[in-house]
Formats: sequence, C-alpha cells, structure tokens
Amino acid sequence: MKIVGLLVAFFAVFFSNAQNSYYFADPLPSATKKVGLVSESYFGTYKLKNGTLEYQFDNDGLTLISTTMSTISRETVRETSQYSVRDGYIFGVSKEDSIPCILKEDYYFFGVRSHDVFVGGTSKNVLAKTNNPSVYVLNVFENGRYVPQILEFAGNKLKVSNFDYSGESKEEFGFVESKESVQSGDLNLVILKPKEANFERIKSQAFEETMILKK
Repeated sequence: MKIVGLLVAFFAVFFSNAQNSYYFADPLPSATKKVGLVSESYFGTYKLKNGTLEYQFDNDGLTLISTTMSTISRETVRETSQYSVRDGYIFGVSKEDSIPCILKEDYYFFGVRSHDVFVGGTSKNVLAKTNNPSVYVLNVFENGRYVPQILEFAGNKLKVSNFDYSGESKEEFGFVESKESVQSGDLNLVILKPKEANFERIKSQAFEETMILKK
C-alpha cells in the first residue's frame, strides 16, 4: 500500500551512517493505555495544507488518506478504450469513480486517493492515550516492534511529532534500563523496553514536530 510506504518514511528514522536504530518492544506509553478511538470531540478529518495527506478520526478508528499525483498522455486516452475524459473528469483510472483532471501540454494530471486503516479493523498499529487528554501516541507496528508518533490536538489543528534521534550514541536512551540489541548488517537494532514512568522523558527528548494538519 502506497500510504504505508509514505508513513514508514515519516516514522522510521534510519541513518545510513548511524550505528544504532531504535524501536520499542511494546506500545508507548504502556499497554494499559491502549484505546481504540480518540475522544469524540476530536473526530473529523485533518488535512495538510497541500492536501496530500489526511488523518480521519471517527468511530471506526483512524484512516490515513493520501493523494498521489499521476499523469496519462492525451494520446493514451485517445487510443485506449479503458480511459475517457468528459467535462474535466477522467474515467477508467479508478474502479470506484471518475477523478477530476487537468490537461496540460498533452498530459492529463490527476490525483489518486489511497485509504489505509491505521487504527481499527485488522490493523496491528496501536493507539494509546497519555495523561494529557489532548495527546495520543500512534504506535506503528513494524516486524514485531513499534515506532511511535505523537498526536496532539489543539483547537482545529492536529500536531504530529515523529520519533527522532541521532543514533550515534549508545547512551542516547541510557535512562531506559531494559533494552535488547540485535545486529542487522551494519546497524545495531536497539529494542527499548521502557517503564511507563520513562515516557515523559522520551517524549521531550526524542520527538520532533513534523506536520500540522487542519480540520
């Protein structure tokens, strides 16, 4: 799924010259904080300014909606029965519906929307609450481990902070007593097993605000 590739790029902080790559054995801040939904007062769709990514919160959980720009030449539309263009819409690209398009220099430009259920359904990702009622942690499941993302609601805005670290120092998360190291090629994968009491320090030290979406 295209959206998964996009989010891995957002969430997983991999540096080719880094010695350590960090994951979490369990969802943050703890398994007991797991929830299926955000508070109903935060329900709605939050969008990036350029419209390429949306976070949709509702009774089903969390769905991420991405828009990828694509093109088809006017010649292809003319010579292939699969496609047709009428009244500014291209048909045949999506099975569900037609898509608005713009003709520019013999190419039709259009955006293809992808939906991915990130919390709910069969998703293995875990949404967890924190002691702050407006802050949640989205724990993205990757190969039996988790990469966290902080979601903070503020009025009609959703602030998204991604897990971020240098990866160069073995003492970067020295305050986490329980951890496991796994060698993977040139990388040392460090699986952190923090106590819930460690969460606030991890939150303040290892997250960087990356996106602001508006409702």
